[in-house]
Amino acid sequence: MLEITKDGTKYTIHRLEHILHYSNLKGVLENGLLSHNEAYRRGLIKHDISMSEVQQIRASKTDKIHYRNIHDYVSLYFRSSNPMLYKRKNIQEELLILLIDAEIIKDEKTIFTDGNAANSVTKFYKGVENLEKLPFDIILETRFWSDFTDGKRIVCAEVLAYPNVPSEKIFGIICPNQAMLNHVLSLNDNPEIYQQDGVKDFKKSGWDIIAHKGNFIITKVNRDFFF
Repeated sequence: MLEITKDGTKYTIHRLEHILHYSNLKGVLENGLLSHNEAYRRGLIKHDISMSEVQQIRASKTDKIHYRNIHDYVSLYFRSSNPMLYKRKNIQEELLILLIDAEIIKDEKTIFTDGNAANSVTKFYKGVENLEKLPFDIILETRFWSDFTDGKRIVCAEVLAYPNVPSEKIFGIICPNQAMLNHVLSLNDNPEIYQQDGVKDFKKSGWDIIAHKGNFIITKVNRDFFF
């Protein structure tokens, strides 16, 4: 969790988010989140939900900080209820929202943007001291980005992690329905976990939990993350 104060208002980044097709989850749990280029190089993409026209732009774009291709980063959102997810609302019943430790922003290799990284006017930053330059009143606080000038671009502000996001940085998985929750739970590799007291506490709070290679991940159905 990170806290930023801008113009006298405090904003809390509780997590970062990543939109994922359920068929790719097993590979993510085993390998972590990989960059677009690396995931394709390893043949790990079962279902690509990205928009081809946008990916063509990203494939030719380099950031102005580390001078790496955008496809060499893992793209995370400050909020996943954005135009990208809206564009995929026809398949959102098959999508998962991964919750990522926001502390990854502090990593020296991590950069972030004030909007969709593919857009020509988007600015790139690094370092938590520069988070205050982002318009979090739009990124985090509003549901209707069309109410703001350039809101569609801004709400898609990204955190770009290099070269990957280890699976232990994933602490939660949000599901749109029971079928997706059942899929997530089927990937639990430690049946004994359900006997632990801490898990019982999570379940009382409406969460379920899985373990994968020793990494404990909370999960639940929550329609508030979807359209």
